[in-house]
Amino acid sequence: ITASKQADAAKQETESRFRAIFDSSPAAITIKDRQGRFVNVNETYLKWMAIEASEVIGRTVHDFFQAEEAEAIESNDRWIMDKGTRSVTEATRTFSDGVRRTVLTHKSPVRSADGSAVAVATILTDITERKHAEGALRQAQRMEAVGQLTGGVAHDFNNLLHVMSGNAEFLEDQIGGNPDAGRHLEAIKRSIDRASSLTQRLLSYSRKQTLSPVVADVSGLIGGMHDMLGRSLGETVALKVETPADLWPALIYTHQFENAVLNLAVNGRDAMPDGGMLTIEAANVTLDETYAEQQEDVTPGDYVEVAVSDTGAGISPENLEKVFEPFFTTKDVGEGSGLGLSMVYGFAKQSGGHVAIYSEAGQGTTVRLYLPRSKDAAAQASSRDCAPEFPMSSERILVVEDNESVRNIAVAILHKQGYEIVEAVGGKEAVMHLKNGPPFDLLFTDVILPGGMNGVMVAEQAKQIQPDIKVLYTTGYGEKAFASQGIVGAKLMTVNKPYRRAELLEKVRAVLDETDS
Repeated sequence: ITASKQADAAKQETESRFRAIFDSSPAAITIKDRQGRFVNVNETYLKWMAIEASEVIGRTVHDFFQAEEAEAIESNDRWIMDKGTRSVTEATRTFSDGVRRTVLTHKSPVRSADGSAVAVATILTDITERKHAEGALRQAQRMEAVGQLTGGVAHDFNNLLHVMSGNAEFLEDQIGGNPDAGRHLEAIKRSIDRASSLTQRLLSYSRKQTLSPVVADVSGLIGGMHDMLGRSLGETVALKVETPADLWPALIYTHQFENAVLNLAVNGRDAMPDGGMLTIEAANVTLDETYAEQQEDVTPGDYVEVAVSDTGAGISPENLEKVFEPFFTTKDVGEGSGLGLSMVYGFAKQSGGHVAIYSEAGQGTTVRLYLPRSKDAAAQASSRDCAPEFPMSSERILVVEDNESVRNIAVAILHKQGYEIVEAVGGKEAVMHLKNGPPFDLLFTDVILPGGMNGVMVAEQAKQIQPDIKVLYTTGYGEKAFASQGIVGAKLMTVNKPYRRAELLEKVRAVLDETDS
């Protein structure tokens, strides 16, 4: 009986090897006979179903699934065995272990020695993470495409706004005591401000806005907004603010942060037309690698979380995927621009943070901002400073700007303040002025210039010719304008178009008064 014993041993070894492979598979595998009874299942399937093997062998899908779903499974199994074919389907469902999975289901017939189909084998592959990654990639590509478009439009529009804003300020000095002219001029300025806010939101969304982050006390910033938020929310919406005493400082651009919180609060108010509760909470959180892997563009680490919640109508699942896209809004025509949440998204991402939204129909909405923690303890409590007064000055400034209308505005503002101004259209003309005549105290240049020399290259030449010269840049693009010129990670003083007179004079004075370290 030696041969028989050897055959039995070989069979046992083969079965043992099969069982090891069968049970170690990350996919869930089942085999059911023609009566629909389970004859074999692997460990992965048992884990998903939160059941023991003895509880499933010999039973049917009717013992574990709802009648309609069980009948659909059995019908598909019979079709596989009767037709002798295979099928591949994709479905999302919650298993007995409580995990909701998207699974790719492969079914194929199991044949006997005579070739007839006696059972059906099912392999369920968990593709939840892959589907999430594919969705995140599609979302990122869509956002990037829209961001490139909006960034380009905003830059060109900023130049036009800058000319209008500058001329409006000059007219203000000339109209004297004419009240009618003053009212018309104020209407123009308000429209310019609204248009400027629109372009800033577009730039923020496309992450092309220059931000100057500071170490900020988030609790202080939220507390400083309490009265303004109360006025914005109205009498029918109650405001609740909760911030811990030990909240970490965050590295953010405070003005953009305040705008983001205000936008979220107003969105929450609009979602509660009959009144309700708006809650703003802050907390110290740490996002781990597991969370970061499941989200788009998230770095693990410490963050200050600011959550804004409302008790409103909530957002439907089909709209939830679109809420951060520019111009998407569920409000009626004329009631919203659709740029509030897109600006919040851009601010969070450009700040090195993250934003997440949670909402269900009828259950309200919560938007969570994750702002990078700063290790620096010296925090600024508020960005609302008094408007500075600027003394008359006499420093010599070289203004380099190819757009004549924009250049005229800058020259007029600086000249009126007493500065000695020399103009240049492009880089070559600027270098000529640097080499000839008295030295300059400041180079004020646009980043993007025609003629082969950009603003950064002009600044490098200026430093070689006049080592003590200070540099101030201007751009309608923002930080990515520097990246496009090969400057990455540089901390450069910049004033963004369209700028007001006070903003330009403040930046010019700050650069001139800065001491070299």
